[in-house]
Amino acid sequence: MSPFLSALAPVFGEVRSDVMGAGVFRAPRSGRMHRGVDLEVKPGATVRAPADGVVVRLGVCYRNEPCFNLVEIECGPVVHRVLYVEPSVSVGDEVRMGDTVGMAQDVRTRHGAAMDPHIHWECRLTDVVLDTGERNHHQVWINPLTLKI
Repeated sequence: MSPFLSALAPVFGEVRSDVMGAGVFRAPRSGRMHRGVDLEVKPGATVRAPADGVVVRLGVCYRNEPCFNLVEIECGPVVHRVLYVEPSVSVGDEVRMGDTVGMAQDVRTRHGAAMDPHIHWECRLTDVVLDTGERNHHQVWINPLTLKI
């Protein structure tokens, strides 16, 4: 198996399913599909790097709410994005699978007590070679739980 398609979940939680919705890959979300999985976690818990790679972006989850953060790690053609994490890494840092990248934030402060605390983990393939031999420069979202270590 390619090392690019190897991953370890950033936290040990189950996939979120609460009165606010399901956290499974491709769950419906207001006219679009959920591009990742939501894994339950206690706020303040350690969040780990899902793969070996380089931190390429630290950002905010919601444009007008800078209190919720994300970390992106590039691993060859795969980009792992973990949301609702207070980062402890910097852009350019090299990380190994399982290294701490931050602490889980409490999404209930935005979504209310009905939503279980969780992190959101998504993966996308970039610059994919198609069967025709051409490169697809569009993003292809994959279920991160299908990646094996």
